[in-house]
Amino acid sequence: MWLFHAWRSLRLRMALTFGLLAVIVALSMQSYIGIVFARHVMQERTSSLQNSARTVAAQLSEQLRQRQRELDFIATLPTTLAARSDTRPLRTLLSQLKGSFRDYAWIGFADPQGRVLVSSDGVLEGVDVSQRPWFQEARSSPYIGDLHDAVLLARQLSTLDPSEPPRMLDFSVPLLDARGRRLGVMGSHVHWRWFEHLLQDMGASGVLPQGMEVMIARRDGQLIYPEGEFDESAHELLQKLEREPVVDEFIGDQRYFVVGTPMPMAEHGQDLGWTVLVRQPTAQLLATSQQLAQGLWLLWGVGALATMLLAYLIAVGLSRPIEQLATLLRSRQPVAPPDREDPGSTREMDELLEALHWRDKRLAHQREELERNAHELEARVEQRTAELLQANAELARVAQTDALTGLHNRGHLNARLHEEYTRYRRHRQPYCVLLMDIDHFKLINDSHGHAAGDAVLMEFAALIKTSLRASDFIGRFGGEEFLALLPGTTLEGAAALAAKLCQKTREHAFKGAGYVTVSIGVADIDEGDPLYEDVVRRADTALYEAKSAGRNRFMVAPRLSQQDDAQPAQRTASA
Repeated sequence: MWLFHAWRSLRLRMALTFGLLAVIVALSMQSYIGIVFARHVMQERTSSLQNSARTVAAQLSEQLRQRQRELDFIATLPTTLAARSDTRPLRTLLSQLKGSFRDYAWIGFADPQGRVLVSSDGVLEGVDVSQRPWFQEARSSPYIGDLHDAVLLARQLSTLDPSEPPRMLDFSVPLLDARGRRLGVMGSHVHWRWFEHLLQDMGASGVLPQGMEVMIARRDGQLIYPEGEFDESAHELLQKLEREPVVDEFIGDQRYFVVGTPMPMAEHGQDLGWTVLVRQPTAQLLATSQQLAQGLWLLWGVGALATMLLAYLIAVGLSRPIEQLATLLRSRQPVAPPDREDPGSTREMDELLEALHWRDKRLAHQREELERNAHELEARVEQRTAELLQANAELARVAQTDALTGLHNRGHLNARLHEEYTRYRRHRQPYCVLLMDIDHFKLINDSHGHAAGDAVLMEFAALIKTSLRASDFIGRFGGEEFLALLPGTTLEGAAALAAKLCQKTREHAFKGAGYVTVSIGVADIDEGDPLYEDVVRRADTALYEAKSAGRNRFMVAPRLSQQDDAQPAQRTASA
């Protein structure tokens, strides 16, 4: 009798039922997730390793191509072809090229006999390099040399760290005149620390995930990066990677997952035979799966207990008002008692039915009328509220949007600039501003009509949006001027984006107007800016300098601390 009376309690039924369901679901999900997730984690992590290896190999190959293309370009310039009669212009050009890439160690031009005629900073001029592989190989075709120790060059360069080995990569191309006669060889040496800088840049940009380590091995198995990683060569590891895509083995005293991919051919089809290896400790790969399993067991246990407790509290909350209501109704009008012997019923529901039996008929009509009126009123209020919200949203959109381009208008730009300036003052969060102006826009309107000019503005706005991040803020500043706010961006990153926008604009064919160019002023926020408009004012000054310098370029405004002794840095669209 006691068990039968307890089972009729809604509180106990809900707590036990939901608790049992939670335990069953927890056991089933734990078994399934434990197997599937562990397999998925391993596949995802090994795939990530392979993608990282391919990305590093592609970036490394592209950097080699870029260095080779720079030499190819220099070899075709009239300044280079005339170097035998006047070396000063070429020396200046080579020194500028060396300064454009931080890991260039030397760039020079040697005559057909192997004597260096001119070089960056005058290093090695007059020295005989006819026996150097880079000179001999490039007499017939472009050449990229494997990594080697450049002892002779290291003695001449004061900029090299004496604690670092003078390891260099050689690039060279033959120099021919218009008739195909050999005029000499153009060569360059790049310091091997360049690859370490490349990895640092990839890690900082998130391309290379944290915890992954990169190595480079030659065809013969010699590990050239990092130095001293193995006591012996990686030849055996390369042989294993030829048979299977992922290798799981001990390196030193730690177990790693290792993947490898050959580096694509460089410019002119040259193959250095390098293999990029990416590894990650096995413990890191499995840590997520193990942590998840432990966390799930704890979560399921706490969830089951919480579900039982919640179900019991809900049942208490439901039954207590029912009991109070039944007592209240019973005191006002007697009703016929329900069948208390029905096992499908509960004590709480019996009491509620007993109290409400006679009240339902008398209140039914009143309840229906009230509900109908309430529904009509609620529908009317919802309709009016929706119309008001829609109208307010449209007004806000129109007030903040440029009607022609669909970008933010100047008022919205000023508000956002003020917000970003306030954030900088509080948290020192840097940001940059690009102020862009379409070159000769009035001529476009005069030559092709205002409809074509409007089309150019819309196409240029779309072109900018495809080049920016989701966190960047772009708007039409006025006329043919556009402003881009770049939160969390350094001045160097903003300058790189400005160069990219100049190039994309110059190469884009605009409907009805053909090819146009853009001038850009670049500025970053400075501690000395008292107002949020100051960074825009300095970007506008840099834009004016870009216009005055010939357009189709960008200029970087100097910081306030540099304005007394420096002019805005000039960059062309191809910089």
